[in-house]
Amino acid sequence: MNMFLKTLLFPALFFLTISSFAQVTDTVPKPVRDSITPGGIFQNDTIPPGVTKKDTVTKEVKQKKRSLIQDIIDHASYDSLNLDAINNKIYLYSTDPGNLVKISYQNIVLEAGYVEVDFNKQELYAKGIKDSTGKIINTPVFQEGDKTYESEELRYNYDTKKGLITGVFTEEGQGYLHGEKVKKSEDNSAWIQKGKYTTCNLKHPHYQVQFQKARVIPSDKIVTGPANLIIEDVPTPVWIPFGIFPNKKERANGLLVPSVGESGNRGFFLKGLGYYWGLGEHMDLALRGDVYSRGSWALNLASNYVVRYKYTGSLGLNYSYNRFNDKGDPNFSVEREFFIRWNHQQSSKARPNSSFSASVNAGSSESNKFNPSSTQDYLRNDFTSSINYSTVINNKYSFSTSFRHNQNTLNNQVKLTLPQISFSVQRFYPLRRKERAGELKWYENITMSYNMNAENSITTYDSIFFQSRFKDFNNGMQHSIPISSNIKVLKHFNFNNTLKLNGYWYLNSIRQRWNNGIKITDGDTIRGYVETETLRGFTQGYSFNYSSALNTKLYGMIQMKKGLLRAVRHVLTPSVSFNYRPDFSDQIYGYYYHYLDGNSRRPVQYSIFSGGIYGGPPSGKMGSINFSLSNNLEAKIRDRQDTVSGTRKIVLIKNLNANMGYNLAADSLN
Repeated sequence: MNMFLKTLLFPALFFLTISSFAQVTDTVPKPVRDSITPGGIFQNDTIPPGVTKKDTVTKEVKQKKRSLIQDIIDHASYDSLNLDAINNKIYLYSTDPGNLVKISYQNIVLEAGYVEVDFNKQELYAKGIKDSTGKIINTPVFQEGDKTYESEELRYNYDTKKGLITGVFTEEGQGYLHGEKVKKSEDNSAWIQKGKYTTCNLKHPHYQVQFQKARVIPSDKIVTGPANLIIEDVPTPVWIPFGIFPNKKERANGLLVPSVGESGNRGFFLKGLGYYWGLGEHMDLALRGDVYSRGSWALNLASNYVVRYKYTGSLGLNYSYNRFNDKGDPNFSVEREFFIRWNHQQSSKARPNSSFSASVNAGSSESNKFNPSSTQDYLRNDFTSSINYSTVINNKYSFSTSFRHNQNTLNNQVKLTLPQISFSVQRFYPLRRKERAGELKWYENITMSYNMNAENSITTYDSIFFQSRFKDFNNGMQHSIPISSNIKVLKHFNFNNTLKLNGYWYLNSIRQRWNNGIKITDGDTIRGYVETETLRGFTQGYSFNYSSALNTKLYGMIQMKKGLLRAVRHVLTPSVSFNYRPDFSDQIYGYYYHYLDGNSRRPVQYSIFSGGIYGGPPSGKMGSINFSLSNNLEAKIRDRQDTVSGTRKIVLIKNLNANMGYNLAADSLN
């Protein structure tokens, strides 16, 4: 409503247009359908009853000489269709509210309850039709190109492109146009008699600007004579001598009106003054500025962009110079703050095998305290950001990377991951030949896959974030290569083997030693502590573990010829498995060191990869042999209700298991 009143107060700032009639969705009826070729109604010399051949030929020849039809006219009707060969007319009727008469010619589509086509005058006439209660239904809907008119009655010449429409309702620009009578010219301009313009989308609007005459200039504006503001059908004292309303499809550039107010510690302000640019159909840009009487100022840039079926997003950049109170005041301070917001989303239709998305919210800790964009931003004490990209290559290789950011405004702590990378190769057969006939060899069933994860991150404070160097980051890479095989032994035994190789790569490692000196921590004095030294340089570690399993199934069956019990089946599943992993804390690997604790006088073991993102090779030997026996017992009993087999199966015992194991690595109680 406020925007509507502003339109009345500043009519010279707006421009509006009416071009051709807009397109609506059409549904082609089926019962009665035909087409008309250039030249008239009939495509051959077929003579309708009551018409002589001489008259028909004469009429048709004359019509062909003066016909200007340049394309096929497609028409359909649900109730009836009458042909007037003498006057060269067609009459179409439809009283079904869901299925109207439809006429299609080039870029023109007309739907109504009653349509009359006059080929001599090159004219269409349409109106609504009465239902059984006497109510007018199926009023005309006319579209030409990208414009649509709803009306009570319509007359249109498809040769001259001129028309006269009664009771018009159509959408124009940012509003809606009503007219008692509208005359359309060949250049798509229109004259309106007794009309109204409104931003209310109802056919009977709550408010409107009412006028006697108006001119619609395509792709420009609507110009009216004296106009009056009407609210709820009640005229108001608000009159304007003329009105100019915008009707441009493209976005317009212009000034952004500021707001005026006062801040308790920054003084009076002029906020939001700026300029807006509509940069084509895919992007816009708004630049705003804030000015305070005590010297503070701010600049805000906002942009939105979209490319259909590809991507959409928005970008916002804010920078502010905040000066609180006056010089000499004990509370005088100066703060410089910045903030960036970026949201980007790729359409799933753009690249089915890859995706890219971004959600960035980062900046100074106090930026949303002094210059919040919303109440929610003012109350938030943490900000998170993520940028993600993933792709699949040849349905075999997968790659993904992400950049993450987390910021807490209470303790000013910032955690940044730049970047995190994952790469994997799906399971494949390294020893299997692509073209081979006959049974596979046992080694051709060996499968292998590969997974890699890498990360580079840092945790620091926003005040010293830009002083950070690469050596302050914690980084690492982990590799995993599982190799497995499934072999058939003696035709009845399944022998499964898995060997998993792991690798750990880092750009630094640690060394620890005991210091008998004094250390003060949080006001407490500690005598004797552990010192940790970080050694720069590439360091790598490897580990592996092996497992195997042998299993089969044994079946036993007892059948009876008489009695309720007809059969009993016993399924026995024995399995033997073996697992092994060596102790990678052994000195031969060089992954673990010791220092002597000064208090307990005992050696303490530590890993040189301690604190690493992915850890390191595990300590402690692992080895075990396990045996399991699973039992399933089923019975088949007589069932008179089963007319097919006469029996029914029941489960007596399901998964009755017995397990036993031996720990090869234990010192006792194996």
